[in-house]
Amino acid sequence: LSIICRHHQLGAQSVTLIGSPNRNVHLEHPFNASTLTAHVLLLDSCQGHPEKGFSESFRRDLKIARKAGVTVRGSTTLDDLMTYYSLYDDSLKRWGNAATSRHSKSLFVALARMPADAFRVWLGEVDGVAVAGVVMFYKGDTAYYWHGAFHSDYSRIMPSKAVLDAAVTDAAQRGYQRVDMLSSGGHKGVIQLKESMGAMPQKFTIN
Repeated sequence: LSIICRHHQLGAQSVTLIGSPNRNVHLEHPFNASTLTAHVLLLDSCQGHPEKGFSESFRRDLKIARKAGVTVRGSTTLDDLMTYYSLYDDSLKRWGNAATSRHSKSLFVALARMPADAFRVWLGEVDGVAVAGVVMFYKGDTAYYWHGAFHSDYSRIMPSKAVLDAAVTDAAQRGYQRVDMLSSGGHKGVIQLKESMGAMPQKFTIN
């Protein structure tokens, strides 16, 4: 409720709450119920090696990224969140009107104030230059893949595949039972990416 009040004070016309299959949300008027589909990647049987469930095409792209020298590291610093935001800004320009959401820079600044064990930004780099990244959240036995972006100049070396592999492998090795990849906003390419990692669709209702 504090979030809703804050948005009202900022003059927001509407507030959308996105749930997940693992967190039921029950809200009364004035919210409207809706059914969405999320993708969930189960980790409890992969023995710390989720790559075993990746599709042949994903593994092929992963090899391309590794051969190109993409290295990946996790971070919780404001500087690295701003680096990620620059990748996101490049992606927004590429997506244009096809983007179904746009997040402000201030949101990524606010992430740096979260507890260090609640989130992590993963950056893929080539020769020390960030070329792709994802933002993950962590709660209970679930890791959440919230956001991903890459720089268009490096798309041919598939850096996002290396970053996703590192983030998901880290979650598996730290004992998380699943990666909730959330809703895909109807983007077929995003859905195909998640399913190429072995994630399965699950419907859930916010009511």
